[in-house]
Order: sequence, then structure tokens, then C-alpha cells
Amino acid sequence: MPAVPETQPAQPLLDSEYNSVEVNLMTGVGTNNNAVSLFGASGEAISDDIILIETPVLASAFYLDASRGLIHYTEPGSDRDSFTAVSAAAIGATDASGVRACATALVASLHASLTESAAWVDGVAGVDAASIFGAYAASADGEQYQGYATIGDFLVGYIAMNLFGHPAATVAISNDTAIKNRVNQTRAPVPETDFVTGGSVDAATSGYLALRLVQTLIYNSEANLKSVVSQVLNQDPKRLSLEDNNTDDFRPLMFRAGDVVYMTIEFTGFSFTNAETGGTLANNVTMPSSKKVALKITLA
Repeated sequence: MPAVPETQPAQPLLDSEYNSVEVNLMTGVGTNNNAVSLFGASGEAISDDIILIETPVLASAFYLDASRGLIHYTEPGSDRDSFTAVSAAAIGATDASGVRACATALVASLHASLTESAAWVDGVAGVDAASIFGAYAASADGEQYQGYATIGDFLVGYIAMNLFGHPAATVAISNDTAIKNRVNQTRAPVPETDFVTGGSVDAATSGYLALRLVQTLIYNSEANLKSVVSQVLNQDPKRLSLEDNNTDDFRPLMFRAGDVVYMTIEFTGFSFTNAETGGTLANNVTMPSSKKVALKITLA
């Protein structure tokens, strides 16, 4: 009687067998009090266009391994027709799920991409404003007006572009450095208090963008987190491979290098004063009440 061949365990998938995904993280924060001090000049309203900003962020800040990651999901054994998604809610007394470790790493990686000139890639700054400053691409020096080292530099350029017709027309803005520094400011996260079950987003209204974006993500509603899980798994079902997912155990959502995710910043509270007299310029300078910026983040 011939021997029965042994069943071989499934082999891990090769990197080339996964598909990259493009995911809206359903996450956004606002930065308020964007007071601009001008040399008594008038300008035009900013348009309602959404700006895309491309910046590289570490995939390992979203997913560490098969048991640790930023977002977790499960298909409860008692209900095969639905699934649950959590992030901060998956954290117990310890961080065995890796949420705090990932969140801390994501704050650092995201902040570096938004505010440090070292984040430049291939000669283009970490903040790529080509989609909104594209009109300057045809000029010999056009590229320098599309790449910005920091999100604060971009905001100053965006204000100048709409008030004075050019992203480098900043001479009439007397507090451009203060605007940049306020938006770029940060603080180091304290995982035990910043990333905990039932936590809330830092109350800062201007800076701490990376920290507050990550807090908003991990404190997001279950509906939004389920949307994130669905987007990833619908685009690349192979991320469900080689595991028993019909259990009550939570597992981390796999993110990989090459994936693209989106987060949102909304600039609000624009106001203008005459730097020489201190008077307001409400009659001849107009701005919308808010402006949204979509951060297009490619994971590396």
C-alpha cells in the first residue's frame, strides 16, 4: 500500500504576491488661529481646491507583525456576517497588541515627513504642492515653488499665493516665521496617556499635527475603522491568507510598503491685521473660514 504523502504547511506569501492598496484613513484634525500679519495689503479669496501633499511614512508604524499593529479587527465566532474593528480599544493594561508602539512610531515618522527638511526625496521636499502650485511648472525655476520642506512653509506659500499671486510673495507677511513655527510645533507623545482606551485628542489648536492625527486615527469610530479594514482587504484579499480568521481573536490590519493612505488637515481661523497700525484688514482681505488639505502618504 503506497504511503500517504504528508500535508505540507502553507508557505508565507512572497512580497510580490501582495497588491498595494490605497486607503482613506477617515482621519482629520484642524489647526486654528492662523492669524496673518500683513503690511496693509489687500488680496483675493483662497479657492476651495483640496491640496494633495505627498510624504513618505514607515509602514512598520502601521503594522509590526502578525500580532502587533495600529488597527485590529476580528470576525466574532457568534456572528459570521459581521466583523469588529478597534485600535485603542484593543489595548489592555499592557501593549501586547502593539498599538502604543505603532502609534508612537507613527507620530515620529509623520512629524518628520511634515516638518523636517531631511524628509526631502529625490530633490523634492517632503511636502509636495505641485497639485496647487502647478502653474509654475512651466517656468525655469518652477519646481522650487512646488516642493516645501515643511507643512508650515507650505501654509505660508499657500497664503501668499492666494493673497499676492505667487507662493514666494511673502515679503508683505511680517509674521511668516511665526506661522510656520506654530504649525510645525510638536511634543513627544506619552504612550500611557496619549494612546489609551477611552482617550481623547490633544487639545492643541495649532500644532502637534502628527500627534493629533494619530490620536484621531486610534480613537476613531468603529464605523470608520471598519471602513479602513474593508478598503484594505477589498483591494488585497491576500492579506487574509494563511490564518484562521474565524475566531474571536483580534489581529492587526496588514499595511505594507507601497500602500497609500490619506489623512486630512483643515486650516481654520484665518485673520489679518496691519503690522504697522495693529488695525484689522477685514474690509480688503478675504479668506474662507477653513481650508482642507489632504495628506497623501506613501508608506515605505
